[in-house]
Amino acid sequence: MKTFSMTTMMAGVMLCVTVLPACNSDESFTREDGVQNVEVGKLTASPVAVTVPVGGIRAIQAEITPQGANQMIYWKSADPEIAEVANGIIMGVAPGVTTVTVNSVEDASIKVEIAVTIVAAAIPVEEISFGATASPLTVYLGEGNVQLTPQILPADATNQEILWKNSASEIATVSESGLITPLQRGTTTITICAASDVGKIATLDVTVTLRNIPVESLSFAETEVPLLLNATYTANVTVMPPDATNRDVIWSSGNDAVATVIDGVITGVAVGNTTITATSQADPLKQAFITVTVNEDPDPFEVLVSAKGLWRFSDAANLGKSSIGPALTPVVDYGEITPLEGGKVRVGESSYFECTHGITPSPGSYVTTYTMLFDFSLPVIGPWCVFYQAQPGDCDEGEVYVDYYGSLGHGSYSLPVATDTWYRLVVVYDKNKDEDIHLYLDGAHFHSYIYVYNGSHETKELASTIRFLTDGWGGYDNELSISTIAIWDRVLSDAEIAALGGAE
Repeated sequence: MKTFSMTTMMAGVMLCVTVLPACNSDESFTREDGVQNVEVGKLTASPVAVTVPVGGIRAIQAEITPQGANQMIYWKSADPEIAEVANGIIMGVAPGVTTVTVNSVEDASIKVEIAVTIVAAAIPVEEISFGATASPLTVYLGEGNVQLTPQILPADATNQEILWKNSASEIATVSESGLITPLQRGTTTITICAASDVGKIATLDVTVTLRNIPVESLSFAETEVPLLLNATYTANVTVMPPDATNRDVIWSSGNDAVATVIDGVITGVAVGNTTITATSQADPLKQAFITVTVNEDPDPFEVLVSAKGLWRFSDAANLGKSSIGPALTPVVDYGEITPLEGGKVRVGESSYFECTHGITPSPGSYVTTYTMLFDFSLPVIGPWCVFYQAQPGDCDEGEVYVDYYGSLGHGSYSLPVATDTWYRLVVVYDKNKDEDIHLYLDGAHFHSYIYVYNGSHETKELASTIRFLTDGWGGYDNELSISTIAIWDRVLSDAEIAALGGAE
């Protein structure tokens, strides 16, 4: 039996099919093993109707029965300009309709026709946007609806369907055609995506508001402000609502001879009282008031003697003796506590003073508001020095240090101090106001810091018994010279601290 080969190119792949010629019905074939060939009974193919995009391919499964019959088949396209076929693989060439036929090589009358429809290839969405509408968009109540016009690129993308999502439908609604209907003041976010590719998205922030939002109220955080002569205080007025159209404020003083005000900055002019008024420019009936009391500069002696505890170390025989409040208990460890000339004392390494201060805690078991003063001198730079330990049970809880490089601070160390020089350090803490430690040196503020340890703020509240010049942890309690320690149960003002000045 003779054979011939047919070769074709399809989608860049050369396909070769070996074809056996058809036989006459009276011709018999015998296999090499001498067994008579079985006649072809039936040819089936699946599927018998396909839709293929241009450039796409689709495989057709064909089978001859019975199993022992000649299995050779051949394929043919009625219009190769629409679809090509080879070895059961149909490839779309151009849009249109045609037929692909599969025949038995043994018997050409046994065949199956497959209906083939070739469609244009889908053009994917590359980008989606809100077109000329920029985010954020402001929509005004009472001024009608707003039409959005999304844009899909390329413009001839096959699927132009858009899906819509709205984060706050109680603020505004959006229809499937992109029509925004404002309902009440607020914000919402509108998201669109291509239905054929949900990864292609765009968002639009929408603010619904009134064209003219009236002022409802004015207020001050502080309604009574003490002020020193020639000192200033900046008053911050809160205008509600935050999105009021006109938030401008007119400032006035009830008595310019006592205190003046310009753009919220109040200046003390003379001893006395007056009222500072903030008036809404949009609605003069909306006002807020501050009562200002102007005082003379504080007397440093009066500030010092108002302390709840004051220790001067002038009695060499009794170094824990107090000038005001309870006595200190000296605790000697590695280094000595040594009196110096002029009412000063040097506290050696790991030694300290213990103090049961007697300040009433509020609230709970700890003192949450206090001021401390230390007149100190640094004998050497190198070892760390600590000023106090708020809660002796916390062995690594010293509050303020001079670090290894001779810089003063808490949590971070930013102010260098020199050896053999006397300084006055003031420490202020008020948990009811903030969680900062505020530090002053020689009357001037230089540092505020919240120290975060293991993800939480370290507490600075005072236990009933505290320690001066230690943190209870070796290596951080090196020697320091001290001439004065004081403690108050209140926050000293900047003016009071400035009046205290430097070390005596």
